[in-house]
Amino acid sequence: RKIDFWIDRLGIEWHAMGKTKYLPVLINYVLTPLSVWLYSQINSEFYLDYLEEQLVFLVPLFSVWWSLLIMYQYVEGNGRELLYIDRSSRAISVFFYYVLYIFSIIPILLYIMNHMPRAVIILPKLLSQSFMFSGIIYMMGILTDSISYGFILIFAFSLFSGNRLDKLLRGFGIEPVQSSLGYVVIGIICFAGGIIMEKNSENKY
Repeated sequence: RKIDFWIDRLGIEWHAMGKTKYLPVLINYVLTPLSVWLYSQINSEFYLDYLEEQLVFLVPLFSVWWSLLIMYQYVEGNGRELLYIDRSSRAISVFFYYVLYIFSIIPILLYIMNHMPRAVIILPKLLSQSFMFSGIIYMMGILTDSISYGFILIFAFSLFSGNRLDKLLRGFGIEPVQSSLGYVVIGIICFAGGIIMEKNSENKY
């Protein structure tokens, strides 16, 4: 019965996202391939490197798109009404849409790894960073009752990731998180913190 209710809830959530839910698909399977093709016309030798750079930036950022839409409904939109009849954590939905997004980009990942095998080394980073972003969106949504703060955090991280972020942090004497394990640990902490805060705030709903 709980599984049936969860499936029904997912259907409601998916419908509530509106047409904007198709943006990640548009980015991944239309705009990104088009930009890579245009780049290949200019530089046919390094277009796969360009594709890799695009994936490193876009995959973690857009992996939280569906989670953002869902958290918006629950903390700012009409989804609050569902909380009265469904006490299960929003973390379940956020994690589900993280997994769904990863499955949605498998064809792209297979393509790039088939044509550029060394790109397999970026896969753990993409998966772990996407997981961390999902945790941040969930925790910040519960903490602030808004999706804006979480989105600002992950967008800033995406802009300053890699060497730029490393240099910035080292300038303050802070060693950056460089391993995929570090991203996973931060993601787990965010999910755990969000679940605790969500349970503590149930009475107000």
